[in-house]
Amino acid sequence: MNATPEPEHTMTLEMTAKITRHTDMLSAEIGGEAVMMSIEKGAYFGLNPVATRIWDLIEQPKTIAELIQAITDEYDVSAEQAADDVQEFVAEMIERGIAQVA
Repeated sequence: MNATPEPEHTMTLEMTAKITRHTDMLSAEIGGEAVMMSIEKGAYFGLNPVATRIWDLIEQPKTIAELIQAITDEYDVSAEQAADDVQEFVAEMIERGIAQVA
């Protein structure tokens, strides 16, 4: 994500936690990457292609386990690395108000 400063990622999410987009976010895809704006905060966010895929997946509530499985299936990454990256990214999205636990 292209926002500063970086928050501390202390949130640990259960594998069964369902994650969905925050209703306040407007988004569009440009060149395979999502750009989003929070109406409430007036903040802009840009996502890389893998983060954009997670954003697409959480249009409907998905568990952390489902997100990890999708990333593992679709990208050349180990389940362990996908789990670490998905947990960190989803925690950051929740902390920034981009996503929420459903």
